[in-house]
Amino acid sequence: MKKILLMTAIMVTTCAGNAATEPSAAHTVFVKSLQPAVLLLRAPEASAPQLKQITGDFPLVFVRSAGKLKVGINPNRELMYSILHLTEYSRTLRDGQVHPLAAAVLIELGKFKNHPAVAGLDAGGSLNWKNGLCYDAFSEFPGYFSALPEGRRIHDYDDDFLARVLRGMSKEEKINYLDAYWEQVMDFYRVSGFGEFFLGKAGLYKSYVDSVYGRLPAGDPARLHEDYHGNYGFDNFYVVPSPLNLPPGGSFGGRIGKSIFNFMGYGYDDEDAVKFLILHEFGHSFCNQAVTGHLPEAMKYGFLMRGISAEMSAQAYSGWKTVMYELLVRAVHARLVLKTEGKEAAELFLLR
Repeated sequence: MKKILLMTAIMVTTCAGNAATEPSAAHTVFVKSLQPAVLLLRAPEASAPQLKQITGDFPLVFVRSAGKLKVGINPNRELMYSILHLTEYSRTLRDGQVHPLAAAVLIELGKFKNHPAVAGLDAGGSLNWKNGLCYDAFSEFPGYFSALPEGRRIHDYDDDFLARVLRGMSKEEKINYLDAYWEQVMDFYRVSGFGEFFLGKAGLYKSYVDSVYGRLPAGDPARLHEDYHGNYGFDNFYVVPSPLNLPPGGSFGGRIGKSIFNFMGYGYDDEDAVKFLILHEFGHSFCNQAVTGHLPEAMKYGFLMRGISAEMSAQAYSGWKTVMYELLVRAVHARLVLKTEGKEAAELFLLR
């Protein structure tokens, strides 16, 4: 970690870097909050108008907007993560941490654990976590389809997305396999009565959206990113909270066409956590492009990975390219904190 912090400090001074961080205080609080007693809490019920979906670019419910930024729940993602939680491999991903909503999935939908859609995501399936579909790609996948029960594919798969899934298959094979698997997902939706399950948790989901929206950074977070990078090419900034994310508390950036995403796994009631994730996850959609554009130069320093490979792999940073993404996102994050909160706050951020 000392090596990464040193590299970050160097790259910040030249406005070109970032590093992987230890779990934040907000994440620690989140993990401590995973108590079964929370199941006893009752969230307020949601009214029918709040369940109306925006079904154009990206299906959402309980939407709250601030300029280009929209906070809401994507039921397709909740279905996919529910299916993942029913796999045997999910025990490894959860590592003993069972959020109350995940516990409800296991209890209420557990009898469908032998469905083909579940098998497809398990260790023996082609879409297994290690080689098929994981992390940010897993979060992005259901966003390519319209709201269920229709479930029609409404976007072409991005080449970058296809490059991260189903290793060993050709592009055409990947497209055909993903489309066929989604048919299984839609069948799971029908036979399991997932729509009713989701509706029963509507008040809880709405509370996540309201909590995140009420803790957004002051000003216009989307414009903050755009102005810093001089890049105004994204049409939508989506914040999509869900405690079903795996690994527990995991948060991921994502992109589908001209929309970018912050798939937020923790800290809904923590202003610092919301601010951190707004700056960090959206940052990937800007910074990753910059790294890719200068990849030959960046890869000249790939030998530095040797000394930190074990530590980085444990944080899901599998290669030097991924580490470079994180380095640049972190450096820009520090610059944005410096701009909005001052020198002391930026220095404290770099010590996290």
